[in-house]
Amino acid sequence: MALRKRTRMTGLSIAALAAVSIAGWTYAQRGPDSVAPEKLLPARSIIYGKSNGSLLTEKAFKETASYRALYESGLMKAIEDAFDSMPNEIPNADQIEDAMRHVEKNGMSIAISDGMGMQPWGIIVVHEAVGGVDFIKEMLKQVPDLPAEIQEVNRNGRTISMTMIPKTPVEVGFWEEQGHLVIAVGIDAIRSAIAVADGDQPNLTSSPLYKKYLAEDPDFTVKSIGWFDFGSLQKMYGQMPVPLPNRQQVTIDEILDATGLDTLDHVAAFSGYKGEANWTEQIVSTSGKTTGLMDLLMQESITFEDLPPVPVGQSSLIASSFDWAKAYDTLWSVVENLSQYGPPDALDDVDEFLSDFERELGFQPIELLSTLGNVHCVYTDKHQGMFGLGGAVVISVKDADRLRNLLGRIYETAEAESRGDFLVQNVEKHGRTVDLLRFPDAPFLSPAICVDDDWLIMGLVPQAVEGCLMRLDGTLPSWKPTDAYAAALAEMPKEFTSITIVDPTQTYEFLLGFAPMLVGGLELAMKESRSFPEDFEFPLSPADLPPNEVVTSHLFPNVMMTTVEEDGLHSYARQSMPGIPFLGGSDGTTMVATSAVLVALLLPAVQQAREAARRTQSKNNLKQLGLALHNYHDVYRHLPQGTVPNDDLEPEDRLSWIVSVLPFIEEAALFNQFDMKSGWESEKNVRNAEMVIPALNHPSDPVNRVNGYGATSYVGVAGVGPKGPTLPVNDPKAGMFGYNRQTRFRDVTDGLSNTLAIGETNDPQPWAAGGKGTIRPLDKQPYINGGNAFGSNSVGGAQFLLGDGSVRFISENIDPGVMEALSTIRGGERLGEF
Repeated sequence: MALRKRTRMTGLSIAALAAVSIAGWTYAQRGPDSVAPEKLLPARSIIYGKSNGSLLTEKAFKETASYRALYESGLMKAIEDAFDSMPNEIPNADQIEDAMRHVEKNGMSIAISDGMGMQPWGIIVVHEAVGGVDFIKEMLKQVPDLPAEIQEVNRNGRTISMTMIPKTPVEVGFWEEQGHLVIAVGIDAIRSAIAVADGDQPNLTSSPLYKKYLAEDPDFTVKSIGWFDFGSLQKMYGQMPVPLPNRQQVTIDEILDATGLDTLDHVAAFSGYKGEANWTEQIVSTSGKTTGLMDLLMQESITFEDLPPVPVGQSSLIASSFDWAKAYDTLWSVVENLSQYGPPDALDDVDEFLSDFERELGFQPIELLSTLGNVHCVYTDKHQGMFGLGGAVVISVKDADRLRNLLGRIYETAEAESRGDFLVQNVEKHGRTVDLLRFPDAPFLSPAICVDDDWLIMGLVPQAVEGCLMRLDGTLPSWKPTDAYAAALAEMPKEFTSITIVDPTQTYEFLLGFAPMLVGGLELAMKESRSFPEDFEFPLSPADLPPNEVVTSHLFPNVMMTTVEEDGLHSYARQSMPGIPFLGGSDGTTMVATSAVLVALLLPAVQQAREAARRTQSKNNLKQLGLALHNYHDVYRHLPQGTVPNDDLEPEDRLSWIVSVLPFIEEAALFNQFDMKSGWESEKNVRNAEMVIPALNHPSDPVNRVNGYGATSYVGVAGVGPKGPTLPVNDPKAGMFGYNRQTRFRDVTDGLSNTLAIGETNDPQPWAAGGKGTIRPLDKQPYINGGNAFGSNSVGGAQFLLGDGSVRFISENIDPGVMEALSTIRGGERLGEF
């Protein structure tokens, strides 16, 4: 017995139910009182969508390859018969099915308008839905706990069923209008919809976008159409202020201008049938000269002659034009533009981040990007490996020598810092050097990279790279479009900024090959679920499915292409049926899967190199602090006290030892602004404590502030045990720092090279604050990456400064006893290697 769940229904739910439950009426052809649905939609439709019913498009659909493959083959009949035979306990299932069939046959339209006075509203028009209102009301009566009563009101000679969404000014109404069912939702939506229907407000046929796209018949049968009128939305709301944290006055127009989105006018899409093909077009329309993010779309056009030679038997290929150097400059310009609306130091923070990134990388990113051309090609190569292992990514090159040099520097850094987890082996192939990227822990993976004079070639296996080199040399044959591909390309522009070619045949051969097994599996699963009677028989037999070639023989290659035009982008797609090549076929996987795996393989090496650079920067920070401690000791004959002396304050309220060494880390000006007799959060010092000091931040730490204060990733070592910071200098568990004591180098009888002074922490705290935020004892095991004392975002351990100024990386698996011995200044322990 089916269970019925009691739910509360909102006004929006009522609208949704009305949209899908339009049944119980007589399906009638358009009568003399019916008007075109567009005349019921507002001219100011920011969002518009229309689905033409099959009554208008069925003839064109029956001419397509997809109709022959799905319907003439008998495949869809077998599936539909199976669903019709399934038991159905959904209430009013027949009526709901009738409603869905009516929408499929007659279609529906939807529009969202910005309204007048910023009162948005939406309207749904279900075409030819005579009699739908009464049935919707009957359906609503069966819904328990409706939050509001459906009322009937008379408006301009119409009987309208309506309700209000509780606690909002939003109304929902539905009624029959000139041969159609109308559902209006929004603020004052009913009045607005009636005004359009009566001609008191302009309808969609007066819209510039309607005149551009719908006034004349296109050269294909349109099944659906839609648009998003961004330009009109901007005109309406462009001067609206945007609240910012710094209370700076800025409008939406200014934000759009900073990003370059101010030149976006509208986006439109069409789909339908053109001869034997399913046809789709998408348009991104711009106004004026594009800048910023919109300019990234306007890439240089290329042709097939610009692409590298690809393997024979190609079934899937992606090629595109993209200028990486231009994109880098554009994105940086957008960041600079937006920074004026952020915090006062936003641009400085971005500059600092970029400087850190360049320091980690070893060169400026633009140097690498400038060596690359704009042509990119990703393809599969069935000759070199199964499951997509033969795939390759090929990018045109402008400066091969410079690119080889930069890649070599990346390899060297990755090898040096990976601790043997990443190796590069060079082999000579056809007069070029091929770099094999080896991962000892995963020896079955062997991606390769080669920089030819004109192309950067990356493959999941070295054979894919060598095959590309041989095709470039002409010693291996290259793919040429077959008649089927040529026919598809003949309907497309000759120049493009991107193209995707997919043969869907292999997708459906794979799916249909598994279909008999899948049918049996579904039957078993349904019986095991015990959701059906014991005598239930699955209504679909493996024998009901047609042979594969009856379906696939009608298919032809799909081609998707994007072009740049004077007023924006125009994309075209010509398809027999959607194709997913990675679901089978002799060439294994798609170029998308290939590129994703390539990135997945190369990313660890790049991340290791970046992490190594960050660890090196942190090591330099520790060395700078070590030099500061030694210089402080030279001047004062002792190390700084753990907190600045102040008997009137608790340690946690005092200034930290870091404040004392500020003059020795090139922050003398900041030091001179501190009132050493006041607490770190006092009115006199709080502004100083908010400053971020780069030398105190580990590059891997995600934040450099804590509660608005500048943070430190480095803390002093305060001995062993909870009382460590308060122990006298001669206690065997005392460390280099204590709250109320000064340590001299001669007090460190264990030896400066055997005693820890400062360590990294993954729990940054305000650097100006005294107490446990800036000096910490070992009081909870594991001592590294376990408690709240020491640790880092680096894998496996953390770095520490020793008393002699050296820096060591200490494993998180160090023996706790050894770690305790290192943390005391006169424990008398004997230490070996650590």
